[in-house]
Amino acid sequence: MAPFTLAELKEIVFSMHPEKAPGLDGFTALLFQKCWEFIGNDVLLALEESRRNRSILRELNTTLIAIIPKVDNPTSFSDFHLIALCTTLYKIFTKAISVRLSRLLPRIVSLEQGGFVPGRETSEGVNVAHEVLHSISQQKVLAMILKLDMLKAYDRVNWQALRVVLYHLGFSSCWVKEINVIADFLVNKAVVEDVDFLEIMFRAGSDTSSVTLEWALSLLLRHPHVMRKAQEELDSKVGWRRVVEESDIPQLTYLQAIVKETLCFYPAAPLLLPQKSEEACTVGGYHIPAETIMMVNAWEIHRDPKVWNKPLDFKPERMMFDAVAS
Repeated sequence: MAPFTLAELKEIVFSMHPEKAPGLDGFTALLFQKCWEFIGNDVLLALEESRRNRSILRELNTTLIAIIPKVDNPTSFSDFHLIALCTTLYKIFTKAISVRLSRLLPRIVSLEQGGFVPGRETSEGVNVAHEVLHSISQQKVLAMILKLDMLKAYDRVNWQALRVVLYHLGFSSCWVKEINVIADFLVNKAVVEDVDFLEIMFRAGSDTSSVTLEWALSLLLRHPHVMRKAQEELDSKVGWRRVVEESDIPQLTYLQAIVKETLCFYPAAPLLLPQKSEEACTVGGYHIPAETIMMVNAWEIHRDPKVWNKPLDFKPERMMFDAVAS
């Protein structure tokens, strides 16, 4: 692929919407447009380095995913719009390549393809379909019409198959590698109404599990009698000939109690996620006005002697009953 030129990139930058949602760097196209005289050469150097090395800096192709609800009470991901908030430099790089590719599309895309090709309109396909249906109805001939659902077709792209198609169309290996670079972006986090949704999910599912495991092991090392009891349960319920499997967990009641006691000593989230009261209420004798943000201190509750008998003693046995026991 030929090197980029400063004039080419300037035309692309000034064709972009100035205030589209920014990515992780927080910079919109407006900044690049207003400061192009000062940063234009730097943008050219950055994108030329990416072109020559056929790789984009991690900071440039890291993106946010904005998750916007389609309905009032979403229950699944199909109820959300997923919008990638890419960095402006990434947008400039991909747009530069797409502009060059657009010049070839009319020659490599069949005439039956109506959309996404310069000089063609998606409405042309609608008109053709209407004429075909009208002819079938008037001539009363047997026919079969196929309607292909292209909803979220981009999300279902098989990139390996796409690469094979590009090679078949005669694109060079250099060009195909450029496409791979564009497609191989990294999702850093997702945001839902200003909440770092993906970050919360990852922290809740991975970081908290590893931290809890470390605390559990440290507690077992400091309480050998608890470790021996856990070993005896494993020996009797599982044995020596195989590893513990998920199906064994229901019968390992003491092991479950150890995990629960560990979470009581060292909760993964000492301060639970903020909660907002929709209406005024009274909690523990305290009046909570409507729209109040409340933080629950799980750490303090787990160490409250009014709730737990000897809360600072590591005793998994108290977790082996439905009711809190001493």
